[in-house]
Amino acid sequence: MYQKIKYKDLDAIKIGKIGKKINTNCIVYRINETVIDTGPPNQWKQVKDFLDEKKFENILITHHHEDHSGNGFEIRQNYDTKIYSNELSYEYCKNGYIVELYRRYTWGKPKKFNTDIAPEKIETNSGLVFLSIKTPGHSDDMNCYLETNRGWLFTGDLYISSKITHSRKEENPYLDLESLTDILKYDFSTVFCSHRGVLEDGKKIIQNKINYLTEIKEKVSFMKKEGRSLSETTKLIMGKEDFFTYISMFNFSKKNFIKSFWDKV
Repeated sequence: MYQKIKYKDLDAIKIGKIGKKINTNCIVYRINETVIDTGPPNQWKQVKDFLDEKKFENILITHHHEDHSGNGFEIRQNYDTKIYSNELSYEYCKNGYIVELYRRYTWGKPKKFNTDIAPEKIETNSGLVFLSIKTPGHSDDMNCYLETNRGWLFTGDLYISSKITHSRKEENPYLDLESLTDILKYDFSTVFCSHRGVLEDGKKIIQNKINYLTEIKEKVSFMKKEGRSLSETTKLIMGKEDFFTYISMFNFSKKNFIKSFWDKV
């Protein structure tokens, strides 16, 4: 399935299992000659059709997860283009990484490919200027791109939702909180989230997530000082584990989310 998105001089395609659950789809954005992310490998046909609509010269990878970099190999095979990422994403894409069964079922398993290391500032032929900003937390290689002329911030999975409830084992919501706080220092107005779409009141929605994560951190700190266990704290704050936890074999869970704060407070 796919859905076309149009916003001013930007177009995009939302691909995957489109519905109420925000993490079963991904958005590939395009502005002039620049594309942000590549979509998951099991959606290559839709991505290729989208890319073939207009000439493009650059692709910006926000991070290595398969729903964002998963078609990099196919793009290398079919197009003459730069595929920019930061240094950590380069290593993941080049050497490969573990993709659990539930992730392979949802998005497919990507093939290895080489990226081009992004400079701090990427200037395009049409006058677009992107700042490459490291924002670790969701993944250690998470990267945002700020188009400075418009104040458009392409956040990959930095935002996703104001109130997340689960995390993968390798995610670090505590570090997310630091990255979200840091990103507010930049001049932007609109957020382009890879799952939620275009969010015009960008600074407000980022602040909302900061407020939520700060509240979680304070609750965890209070309960830990009371002598409660990690499991008890998780249940009191987030409730019982659910379907997503069990289908991921506890890789994606509420306990993982709370643990990142538990380990720091």
